[in-house]
Amino acid sequence: MNKVGVVFIFLEIALSAFSTNIMAEGCIVTRYISYYEMTKNKLSKIDTIELKIENRIGEEYTNIEIPYSKHNKIANIDAWIVDNTGQKIRSLKKSEIFDKSNVSDMSLYEDNFIKTFQLKYNFYPYKVCYTYKTTIDQFIMIADWSPALYSKIPTIEARLVVSLPKECRYKIFKRDVMILKSDTSENNIKTTYIAKYKKIDLTEPYSESFEELKPRLVIVPFHFNYGVDGSTTGWKEFGDWFNKLNKGLNDLPLSEKNIVYELIKNEHNQKEVIKILYHYMQDHTRYINVSIGLGGFKSYPASYVAQNKYGDCKALTNYMKSLLEIAGIKSYFVLIYRSFGAEKIIVDLPFPQFNHVLLAVPMNKDTIWIENTENSEAFNFISCSIQNRKALFIDENNSKIISMPALRKSDVTMYRKIEIKLDKQGNAEANSLFSFRGFSYEYFNSLTSDFNKDEQDNIIKEYLPFSNYEVWNWKLNKIDRDTSRIELVTRLGLNKVLNQIGEEFYFNTFPIKKGVFSPPTERNLPLRFDFPIQNIDSVVYIIPDGLEVKSVPEDLAISTQFGNFESHIKWDSNRIRVTKKFELIPNYYTLEQYKLFYEFHKLVVQNEKHPIILKKKLNSI
Repeated sequence: MNKVGVVFIFLEIALSAFSTNIMAEGCIVTRYISYYEMTKNKLSKIDTIELKIENRIGEEYTNIEIPYSKHNKIANIDAWIVDNTGQKIRSLKKSEIFDKSNVSDMSLYEDNFIKTFQLKYNFYPYKVCYTYKTTIDQFIMIADWSPALYSKIPTIEARLVVSLPKECRYKIFKRDVMILKSDTSENNIKTTYIAKYKKIDLTEPYSESFEELKPRLVIVPFHFNYGVDGSTTGWKEFGDWFNKLNKGLNDLPLSEKNIVYELIKNEHNQKEVIKILYHYMQDHTRYINVSIGLGGFKSYPASYVAQNKYGDCKALTNYMKSLLEIAGIKSYFVLIYRSFGAEKIIVDLPFPQFNHVLLAVPMNKDTIWIENTENSEAFNFISCSIQNRKALFIDENNSKIISMPALRKSDVTMYRKIEIKLDKQGNAEANSLFSFRGFSYEYFNSLTSDFNKDEQDNIIKEYLPFSNYEVWNWKLNKIDRDTSRIELVTRLGLNKVLNQIGEEFYFNTFPIKKGVFSPPTERNLPLRFDFPIQNIDSVVYIIPDGLEVKSVPEDLAISTQFGNFESHIKWDSNRIRVTKKFELIPNYYTLEQYKLFYEFHKLVVQNEKHPIILKKKLNSI
């Protein structure tokens, strides 16, 4: 079969697979063509996109945004509308194209901008088509391309054409992208790739990320110039480029050096010196994104932060590195992809795959990890967003990929201690102490510094795992600034806890936090836990006078490859103590294994539905 026939079959399968996705979002990418051409030290690309708008829901996709910057210049924007018969009915006017700054949250200023316009029509379906050219004068990658223009809508036909000089040496990474053909001329090699994108359900908990799942093609030249000459032949060489780009930026003013000397003059323990300087940095700077020029890779000098008291992650990290240097302590940049899930980098392909930078200070038997953008985070805290993943350790002539420490159960345990006093009307007073570590610590720690009182009240009310209740008071207790644990103390009024049937009363035990998972028939993606989950509950129920225990659920202990669950109940006089422990083990589980996981989880859910039954005491009747 010829290549044209292969393409028609490919598109027919794509149309069939995507037909059910069109109406959900009201839009589909029917055609996406990219043409990349490298000439000398410049890279140009022409993108042509065709969007089919099915209904009013899809109109949000008629707002087109094209990013550009000082080094990525946009030209030749053209756009038009095609009706359902294929007739071109309207073209975009130059006066309808607007420029705006692409300033992200927490940004002071950036040199990233957006060309934006909108084309709409009154009769469905119709197509919005547009094309534009981008010229890039400094680049590390030739292409980092995906047919997935939008995560929520599918792409039926996507094609990438890459024209490179014959002498260009490069590396390539492909995932779910096919080579259609390759043509060689006197000076160039032109390769055509095709791909499709079927919408991924991003709502499934504990699954791989969109970035890890989407079709993707990356082409990286062996050598490049971005600020300074660099190489992608290995991580050592790539690290040397980053190190060279950021060399000589440790220019702390004399006044700042004198502050360092004064702060540490009586301290001789290295770890304590690091902690003192870390606290100083936290207390006197703040994180604001400042991205201009080579802002994506090159830091502002330490003097900039010393003077302005703010900076982005690179600037603050370089500033902290400079403070440590004055104290005679050597530290190292660590480039990392910061995300809640431990996203995998392409280890075999050195190129920019990171969105954050930390500091590492190797000690005799350990390493101190320093996060420089969080003013309230505990010293040497490994957060969920940096743990258990590969990172690039920058060391002159010795940069290398390292594995970040993985969180242990003790690092993430959530402990809830609750006393619930029941009355004969069925209501209750609940006094609770929640002890948070891991991600919950991060969340509630940020609550104290990033939200006002009204916002805090609303967040606490939404978080509390009760129904039909009234919050009487609550308080967050931070143990100290360098303890990665925080406590939430609450006093609540609960309604309709104790129910009566005839002469008996019953209530269900407080459910342990265990997540919500869909049945295997509704799960489309494998399951992945990037860190352990361990929740421990100790709940004491004080039952009203005149009642006693008739029956309680049997103790239960379940142990599986996925995790463990224990439930124990003891009672004495008018007090019933229920203790539960739920644990999930970090691992990757296939869809076939998910069926067994779901059975384990369902067994825990069913066990918690068994009530405690009370009866009237004989002498109280």
